[in-house]
Amino acid sequence: MTSYLSSSGTIGTPHGYHPNPGMPMVGSVWYDKGPGQLQVFDGSNWVPLIMPQASLSWEANEAITHVLNSMRNQDKISDLANKYPLVADAIEQLEVALKLCQNLDNGQ
Repeated sequence: MTSYLSSSGTIGTPHGYHPNPGMPMVGSVWYDKGPGQLQVFDGSNWVPLIMPQASLSWEANEAITHVLNSMRNQDKISDLANKYPLVADAIEQLEVALKLCQNLDNGQ
């Protein structure tokens, strides 16, 4: 059932059904204008509907920002490689050189 929240704080449907906080059904939702929060009826009581909020440490935010920036840069490099065959060749040569260096570091 599609519901909407009106500016008066009531929830209803396009078909005119409006839950009554005095005679609720389990799962009924009501906007309590006093504290300004949604309430859901659990079968016996109206319970505040609290949405979980994730919080990340500064380090996690920095790591995510770094990864996103790296991905953007990788996309730019890929676009250049697609446009210019010389760039694609250079990237391929760098990947080979990187593998050789890793093999040397691993003693192979």
